[in-house]
Formats: sequence, C-alpha cells, structure tokens
Amino acid sequence: MSNLDAPRRDAAAASRTVALACALAIALLALLGAWILWSAPGRVDSALSDWIDPLYAQASIVERDIADSDRLLRLFVLQGRPADAKSFEEKRAESARAIADLRSVAQKADRVPKEAAETFATAAESWTGFADEWFKAARSESNSTAVMARMGPEDPLQDMIKERKSLEAAVKEARQARLDAAAAAEGSRPIRTFLGYGLVVSACLLGFFLALRSGRPAPAASTGLDMGLIRAVLDQIPDAVAIFGEDGKLMVSNLAAARVVESVDYGEEGHRSRLALYGGYDEPVSDEESPLTMALAGHHVHERGMFATSYDGTRAPVEVHAEPVLDNGRATAAVVVVRDKSNEQRFEAEVQAAVERAEAAEANISDLTKQLRNTEQSLASASTTVQELSTAAEQNRIDAESKAERFRRLIEGSGTVGVALFDVGEFRMLDANEPALELLGERRRARDVRGSKLIEIAPGAETSGLSDLFRKVTASGEPYSSEEYYCQGLRHGAAYWRFSLIPMAATPGGPAEEIVLIGNNITEEVEHRAEVAATVAARGDWNIEDVLLALANDLRTPILSIQGMIELFRMKYAEAVPDVTALHYLELTQRNADQIAGLIDGLVDLSALGTSTMNVQEIPLAATIEEAWRANQRPGVELRVAGPLPTVRADRAMMMRAFRDLFDEAARVKKDGPGAWMHVRVRESENAWEMELTDNGKGIGETDPEILFGPLARNVVHLPNSVGPTLVANGMGLAAVRRVAELHGGTASVRSGDEEGAVYTFTIAK
Repeated sequence: MSNLDAPRRDAAAASRTVALACALAIALLALLGAWILWSAPGRVDSALSDWIDPLYAQASIVERDIADSDRLLRLFVLQGRPADAKSFEEKRAESARAIADLRSVAQKADRVPKEAAETFATAAESWTGFADEWFKAARSESNSTAVMARMGPEDPLQDMIKERKSLEAAVKEARQARLDAAAAAEGSRPIRTFLGYGLVVSACLLGFFLALRSGRPAPAASTGLDMGLIRAVLDQIPDAVAIFGEDGKLMVSNLAAARVVESVDYGEEGHRSRLALYGGYDEPVSDEESPLTMALAGHHVHERGMFATSYDGTRAPVEVHAEPVLDNGRATAAVVVVRDKSNEQRFEAEVQAAVERAEAAEANISDLTKQLRNTEQSLASASTTVQELSTAAEQNRIDAESKAERFRRLIEGSGTVGVALFDVGEFRMLDANEPALELLGERRRARDVRGSKLIEIAPGAETSGLSDLFRKVTASGEPYSSEEYYCQGLRHGAAYWRFSLIPMAATPGGPAEEIVLIGNNITEEVEHRAEVAATVAARGDWNIEDVLLALANDLRTPILSIQGMIELFRMKYAEAVPDVTALHYLELTQRNADQIAGLIDGLVDLSALGTSTMNVQEIPLAATIEEAWRANQRPGVELRVAGPLPTVRADRAMMMRAFRDLFDEAARVKKDGPGAWMHVRVRESENAWEMELTDNGKGIGETDPEILFGPLARNVVHLPNSVGPTLVANGMGLAAVRRVAELHGGTASVRSGDEEGAVYTFTIAK
C-alpha cells in the first residue's frame, strides 16, 4: 500500500474549494518552515560590532587624548614654550572630536551603557573647560608657579577616570549579556532546524502529491494553477529545493536551486537533470555517489556536507538533504534540499573569534591590573632609593666601558684640569685634553700631536727636569706630586703649574705601562698672589677675603690630585679588587674629596663677593626667584610665592646666589615626610625692600642665629646615640646671603618661626 493512498482518496473526494484550501495550507506550511529556518540561531548579535566594541574603543581614545592634552598643558605652564601651546591646542581639538564621536556611537547602545557614556563624556568636557581656563591663565601670566597654584591640589582628571571605569563596567556587562543570549539561543538551533526542514519537506510532499493529482485527467486550468502555486511557494524558501521524478528528470524547483541543478544529455535516454555538487573543493560528485541517485534508490540522506558553485563562481559549503517519495516500497520521486552554509560558518567563526578576543581582553585587563598594582608598590618603595639606583647604574656603566673609553671620558670630563697619557718608552703622547696641551705650551690639537715625544711637545722638558721626573716615576712605580713647578723655556714661554705623575700598570705591583699627567695651570694664581702680597705689604695687614682666597688656592691643587688618583685607581684596579668593603671605603673617600672641593669653591666664591664690580640694574624678582629655585633639586618641598613681586635695582647674579643659598639652607632642615613648603614674600618700606622666607621645617632649634652667617656655618642638632646637642657643619651656610645684603646696603637675619620652622630675612636698599 502506498504512503500517499489516503491523501489521494481525500483529494479525489474533495471539491475545488477544498483543493484550493489545501494549496493555501501547503503555502502557509512552507512559509512557516522557511521562517523557522531563516530565524534559526547561529548568528552573532550585531550589537558586538555595532556599538559594544566601538564604544569601548572610542572611550579609550577619549581617555588617551585627554591625558595627552593634560600633559602638554602642564609642560606649557612650567616651561612656557610656544611649541607646547600649539601641541596642546591641536590635541584639545582632537579631544573634542573624540568626545563627539563617543556620543555618536553611544546612540546605538542600550540604556545603561548609553547613560554611562553620556556621564563619561560630560566629565571629559568638564576637564576641557578647566583646561581652557588654565591655558588662558598661562598665556596671560608669566609666573608659572602662580598658575600651577591655581590648579589646586586635586587632580581634575580623577572624576573622568572614575566615570571611565563605570562605562567600562557597563560595556563589559552588556557584552557578557549578549554572549550569554547567543549561547542560549545556540542550544535551540537543532530543534528549530529539524522543525523547519520537516515543515518544508512536508509542504513539498503535499505539493508533489497535488501535482501528481493534477497530472491525471482534469481540467487544464486546475493543473496550471497547482504547479504555479507550488513553484511560487518554493521560491519563498531561501534554500535550494528541487523535486525529481523516478526517471531523474526535474519536475519542479525554486529559484535558489538554479545553481545546483543542471541538465545533462544522456544520448538515447534523452535529457535528464543532475545535481552539480562537489565532494571536495574541486572534486565533482559522481552520479553513483550523488544524493539524488541515493534518494531514488530509496535511501535517506541527512545533513551531508558538500560544496556547490556560488553565484560569483567560487565554491561554497552546503548541507544536502535528500528524501525518497515511496509508493509500495518503490521510490517514485525524490525531494532534494540544499542549504548554503557559508554564512552560518562565517558567523560561527566570528562568534568564536569574538569569544576569544573577549577572553584575551579579560586576561590582558587582569594582567594589566596586576602589573599596575605591582608598579604602584614599586614606585612607592623606589622613591626612597633613587640616589642609590643612580649610583649603581653609573657604576655599571663605568664597569662596562673599555679601558680606552673610560680614559677618554676622564679626559673629556676633567674641565680645566689638564690630563695627558704617555707611554713609558720614549714618553710619546697617547692622548690629552686641551688644558694639558696648554700647560705644555702646545697650541696644536691633540690629534695632531698624538705619537709625538715629550721633548718635541715641550722642548724645555730636559732642562727643567720634567723628563727626569718621568724617568723616575717609571723606574720606581711610585706617583709624584709637585708643590709648585716653574717651567721655563717651553715652546710659548714660561708658566707656573702644579702637576702629578701617576704610573699605570696592567696588574697591581707590575711594571708601569703608561704615565698619566694631571696638571693645573696656576700662573694667574701666582701672579694674583704676588699682587695681593704686594698690596698687603704696602697696607701692612691681611683681611678675611685674602686669607680665604689664599687657603682655597693652596687647597685646590691637592684635592684635584686626590680626585684624579681615585678616579684612575677605580679605572685601573677596581675590577681586580675582590674586597667590597675596600671599594666602599674608596667611594667614601671620593665623596669626601668632592665635598672638600665644593667647600673650596664656596670659599673662592665667598672671597670674590665684593671684589668684583657690581652690575646693578632693574631686575624682576619673580623671574630671579624662579631661576634660583630651579638651580638645584629640592624634592618633597613646595615653593609658595606671595605675588605680585616688584622690580628692584640690584645685581642679578648676587640676588640669585642669595636666594639659592636661602632655599638650600631651608631645605636642609625641612620637616620629615610630605607637606614641606617654603613661602616667599616681599615688603616695601620707605628706603628698602625686605625679602622674607618662611618654612615649616625643623627650625634652628637652640642654635645662635649669628652662627649661621659664619663662613663655615654650623647648626646645633641632636644626632642619634648622642648625649646632647652637637654642632654639625653645613658648608658656607648664610655667609654669602649676609654679604650680598651688605653690598646692597641692607642686612640679613634669621629667627625661629611663631609655631614651627624658621624665618629668614634680608633687605636691600632702594
């Protein structure tokens, strides 16, 4: 018995009206199946590409542009360069465009992310308003310190950063919700696909039945109506659907089947239809393996993956279903459905890629969060060890340099001290700096005299005994230091100079391979000392400036020799000394020598105050104080200036020296921990300007204020493990401040503050 006998008996008994109703029911059934297949899940929610990912990316662009604008604004406020102002204006315009783009993207978002984006954009615009006010103030005011003070202690970017985090959380929550919904819908896909194909196949079978019925003797108009209706129904299905007879000829198909059904001439058997399918990308399926052949043989084919030619000529993956129409166990027809899988596979790949990107982004955010937390902890601990790290880095750089590079650095960094290197054979010059050539009376450049003998560079070396000293140092291996050497008969006349000869050996205790000459021209010093001696002899007494200058000049050369020898030892033998404690002691010696050299320079500068002609002119105090503050680094101390400051008549260099020494003295006794500050104010009296520096430091304690104005000032402090107060030297102290004040017709003093710190005051006449 056929599986279509019951429908045929019903169709035979039905009237035309019933047949039309059945046709409409078939059409509705096919449309319902097509809708179910079309709406089957498997596509990525377009929100991921429409607004979720773009909103997250645009928020990052806004945050980056605002941060760059803030950095450029602060650079302009501190340095006042026109290039920074132009860069800020350009970046400010980019920030405004980025905020507008953010609002445009947010229009497509859900309610919560949209509100978070609007709040973030408002916070960003609030910062741009503040930035415009600061930029305008920086253009109109010359005092960068005052402009920085107007910015306040709070960081205006914090509100924007807070809203940025809220927006990030909202976007992340929306993304997860979309992915969860897509995953839930993916679970129902097999059921919906099976139901859709079932309805479509059922509609096709019913339509085929009606077509067979219409093939029997009946009015011609009825047959045309049924076949047209079936074709119209099939055309609404997006998948390729074709019905073949038992002879393999195509009975009816929809438009989508045009690319997979082709006509083949089988000779005497006439024209038949076949499926143009491929098992591989370019491997056609034979007639024996074709789903159509298998269906006509009574087999059922479900979800067979194959390839078909797309409209653009490329191969597209398809899913093939083939069902036989059985009559008493014999296949009298076959229904073939070919579904294009390219879009579905592309959507699945996009979903997988989106999931992988989301997982990678979450992992990156987690890693970045950990890194930021670790970085904050590292920065907090590193603030107390910056100097040690700097010293270690410098030492590592020195250790990494070759011998020639280190000696070159020593020569180039010697300043006015002459440094030259000779071999121990014929005393040929290997290298030298310009001061060393001047000491030897040589006016040619170092590259022109390299390889020349000592007696060729300084013809008077033999008669003056300089060559004998070279030979003595080479033979003994011991360094030599002169007190005061008068060399006459050099190429360009005579000169006074102090020098040291230091032998350098490859190994400790070995024979010398090179000799280093370190010298300092003291001709002007000797002549000046002679003039001073003549003046003193005529005057009959010595003043403190003469004593300080004489002491400084006599101490400078030994200290320079000590510094040079320490540097040469570190360059030559540091790697060969295994004792870390010995190297530490050598470092301490170097620091003490540098400190003594600094004290000597301070004595020379102090003795020079008042001996040179003063350059009195109109100077702006604000710029002078700003330059004096920037002369030295004073970390952890805030400078406050009560403005506006006047313009006074004074020597600019001396006033900078006075303010610099005041800042240094106050910084030495600043309070522990954060919050240290110095406050400068200027008062005008009838005949003078009074400058006052107030701080919140440790104050002067029990120290006599007058002690601080001595040439070697000392403070009374309480050192650890000491019984009572102890005097500690602080260099030149405030001696130069009082001297500058006196040269300008004023005075200098210091007293303890009312509640904390100290008050430093000095005046100058108008």
